[in-house]
Amino acid sequence: MRQLLFILPLLFFGISNAQQPNKTEVPIIAMKLPIKTPVLIEGKTITFLEVLEDSRCPKGVECIWAGEVKILISIEEKGLPTEKKELIFGTSQPSEIETDLTLELPNYVLKFVGIQPYPQATESIKAEEYILLLSKQNFTEK
Repeated sequence: MRQLLFILPLLFFGISNAQQPNKTEVPIIAMKLPIKTPVLIEGKTITFLEVLEDSRCPKGVECIWAGEVKILISIEEKGLPTEKKELIFGTSQPSEIETDLTLELPNYVLKFVGIQPYPQATESIKAEEYILLLSKQNFTEK
């Protein structure tokens, strides 16, 4: 009987802990925006115009600084002047101000996730190969 009284609470706690839901992180689904290709999102036309600088440390090379990539995008909305925005991905220098990599839209937040491809030590990247990664997120995920 004593063994049963000892085993029952252990069994109860084991089952109750097994029922707790696991929190899983939802993966970010990114849209690919090639350079010079406009995309219309909720009344705003976003165009990845150009790469201003790509100083990211290439794969296969040892660097003292990870580097960064600076790009220029344009945001057009009907009836309003075109806005050009410089975005910086990567490690900023102390003198630089970190850029906001989000754009608030009426129903969600558009997040600028990154730039592809990543530099390789043995290859150079042509301008037309660059792609801007975007993701749409609810305001609570920001």
